[in-house]
Amino acid sequence: MAQVKTKKRASASVKAVRKTPSPKAFFYDINDLKAVNFADLVAAGEIVFDGIEYFGDRIVEKEILKLPTISLIQYTIAPGTRVPHHRHDCNQIDFVLEGSVHYGDDKKVLTKGMGFFAPKGQAYSWTAGSQGCTFLEVHDKGDFLTLWRDPKSKWLPHKNWNEG
Repeated sequence: MAQVKTKKRASASVKAVRKTPSPKAFFYDINDLKAVNFADLVAAGEIVFDGIEYFGDRIVEKEILKLPTISLIQYTIAPGTRVPHHRHDCNQIDFVLEGSVHYGDDKKVLTKGMGFFAPKGQAYSWTAGSQGCTFLEVHDKGDFLTLWRDPKSKWLPHKNWNEG
């Protein structure tokens, strides 16, 4: 009896790939977007932040757009709010809409119409001006990280502009 040799076929591996739906164009009115502060975001489990008591409701955000490759957020900041030295794991650009933002030790003050670019990993700090500030912030990543330089025990108190 003759033996018949058969070739084994390589089993085709089938991958199920879920395609992320493409974003759709949209219009928005900033006044209609939900405003939340950092404390609300922590309470809702949307962000993890050790040190939230430092900011409380001093920073209010309105998320305009969040995709894997970009985020756009409007921040409204109470007067004198200090944001200690920190950096992000992505590029960032800010554009001031109202008020002023004092970067570093008041070395550079940005007012309406001015902006700031920080490349990935660049540490910086800022303080909101005496009238507070509102600005747009763009990151080239949807879920970005904020990494603090100093332990929260070394963070300076928020600035009282009336004390000079």
